[in-house]
Amino acid sequence: MGSTFGYTLVTNIAASLCNFVEAVDNYDEDVMEVLNAHVDALRGMIGTDVKGDGGPIGREILDGLMQAVAKNAPKPSEETAADTD
Repeated sequence: MGSTFGYTLVTNIAASLCNFVEAVDNYDEDVMEVLNAHVDALRGMIGTDVKGDGGPIGREILDGLMQAVAKNAPKPSEETAADTD
């Protein structure tokens, strides 16, 4: 709903966080770092009242979070991958 009020970046970060949490089964140290990075980013955006997409810095923040998610998200097992073919 943040986009409705002009907080597109906050909405995108929150969506990334939700999707990551839904995909994770094992909360190891690396996963917790990704979760904390999302929370820190949200605090920063809300604390400074960043509206819109945050411009170049906002894109860098979101890109960094997406890279961390991609690196730490669980990989589909071969059985799961075979079921989707």
